[in-house]
Amino acid sequence: MNGTTYWGRFLLSFDDDLSALDQGAVHVADGAGIIDDLGPIDEVRARHPAAEVIGGADRVVMPGLIDAHQHGRALSPADQGCRDETLELWLAQQRAVERPDPLLSAQVAAIRSLLDGVTTIMHPHVSPSPAHALAESIEVVQVYRSVGIRASFGLDLRDRASYAYDDDDVFLARIPIAAQRELREQFPPADPVSLDELESALATLRRETERTPITIGLAPRGPQWCSPALLEWAAEQARGGVPLQIHASETRAQYAWYAQQGVSPIRHLQRHGLLSPHTTLAHCVWLDAADVEAIAESGAVVAHNPASNLRLQSGQAPVASLRALGIPIGIGTDSTGMGSRPELFGEIRLARWLEQLAIMPTSISPAVALRDALRGGAAAAGDRDGLGVLRIGAAADIVLLDYEGLTARADTNVDLAEVVAERAPRTSVTDVVVAGQHLVAEGRYRLADHEGLEDALAEEAAGLRGDPARAAAVRTLRPHLRAELERLHEIGRGARFVGRPTA
Repeated sequence: MNGTTYWGRFLLSFDDDLSALDQGAVHVADGAGIIDDLGPIDEVRARHPAAEVIGGADRVVMPGLIDAHQHGRALSPADQGCRDETLELWLAQQRAVERPDPLLSAQVAAIRSLLDGVTTIMHPHVSPSPAHALAESIEVVQVYRSVGIRASFGLDLRDRASYAYDDDDVFLARIPIAAQRELREQFPPADPVSLDELESALATLRRETERTPITIGLAPRGPQWCSPALLEWAAEQARGGVPLQIHASETRAQYAWYAQQGVSPIRHLQRHGLLSPHTTLAHCVWLDAADVEAIAESGAVVAHNPASNLRLQSGQAPVASLRALGIPIGIGTDSTGMGSRPELFGEIRLARWLEQLAIMPTSISPAVALRDALRGGAAAAGDRDGLGVLRIGAAADIVLLDYEGLTARADTNVDLAEVVAERAPRTSVTDVVVAGQHLVAEGRYRLADHEGLEDALAEEAAGLRGDPARAAAVRTLRPHLRAELERLHEIGRGARFVGRPTA
C-alpha cells in the first residue's frame, strides 16, 4: 500500500505540545484510517517514497474539529421565521412550521460541516414524534455514511410532557376547556414507542454501522421529557456500552421543575444511573454545587453551546467552574450560531470570551482553549486518544488550512497555534480528510454536487408553508406556557447556582 502523505509549512498536532512542527507531515496507509507516521516532510517522504503527496508550503496541517452537539439541520428555525426567545416558547413556535426534508437537511448540514473543518459531529436526533424518529434515524445515518463524516448519532427518546414539563393532563387542567380542545386537536400527544421497538431500532442502527465512522447511541431529549421507565431502560443500555447524549439543565424552568420535587435535573439523571464517562450532557447552564460535583465524580462530558444558549436566553454555562474540576468540555454549534450559519471555529472563540467574563473567570490562551475543545469533543465522541489530535495511531481526521490567508490576518511573529485558534475563519479550510478518506480538496466537497444540494434545499425552503390552524393553536398555547414559566421561575428564586449570583 502506498498511502497518502499530507504536509504543510507547519503542522499543529494539538497534543500536549502546542508548538508547530516546521515542514510537518503525516502519512496514512491506504484503507487504514489511522496515522501511521508523523514528522518532517523530508523524513516522511523518505520512509514512504511511493505515497501520494497532498499539501505544500502554503498549508497548515491540524486535526479535524469536533462539533460536540448539533442536530443535522441545514435550515435553522430562524431561517424559517422563528424568532429567538426562551427555549420553551421557541419550541412552541416550531409546532406551526413545516419541516424540510430531514435527509436533505442532514446531508447539506454534514457537507457544510466538512467544508468548515469539522470531521466529527455529535448528533442527538430530534423528530416530531417517536414513530417518525425510528425510520428517520435509519435514513439519516445512511446519509452520514454516504457523506463520509464521522458521527456519533443518538436515537431520540421522549415519552411524556407534550406541552410543557408537567404531565399533559395536569398542564391542560389549568387552562380553559376550549383551549384544551384546540391543543389536543392540533397537537395530540404522540403514541409512545415500546421499549421493544426502541431496542430493535437500536440494534438495527448499530448493526448497519459496524466498521464505519458512525457510532450509535441514545439521546434522551431531556430528563423532564422522559418517564422514569424510559430513563431506566436507557441506563440499562448504557451499562452495556451504549453512549448517551442528553439535553440537561438548559433552562432555569427545567431546573425549577425538578426543584419543586426536591432534586435537580442532573441529580435525577444520577439517581437513574445515567451519569458515566459515556454520557454527554448538553448545555448544563443552570447547575448547583451538588450538580457540578456529581458530573465530575461520574466522568461525564459537558457539551457547551454558547451561541445557542445566548440566542435562546438560557444564559451562560459555568464553564470555568466545570473546568476547575477537570470536567471535559466539548463545544457544539447546536445547529445554530451568532450569524446565519454556525461556524465551530467561531463557537470555540465565543466560548473562551464568555468564560473570561464569568464570575470565576479563566485566562487560558486561545490555543489552549482550542486544544481543550478538541479534547472535550474527543471525550464526548468516545475516543479520547484517537480524535482531536495528530499523532501516530490517532484517527486520520486531518484538516489543511491556507497558510497565506492565515498570516495575512496576523503578525507572522505571533505563535501559529494562537493565530489559528484566535483568527482562522472557515474559509481558510482547503482540504479535509476523515478516516483516511480525502473528502474536501481545494475547498470543494468531492463526493457529491454540493452546490446542487444547496440549490435543492433553497428551492424546498421557498416552498415551505406554515399551517394556519397550528399557528392559531400556538397563539393559544403561548400565554399559558408563559404563565407556567413564570410559576417555575418563582419556585427557583433564591437557588444558588454555580457561576452566577443568587437567582
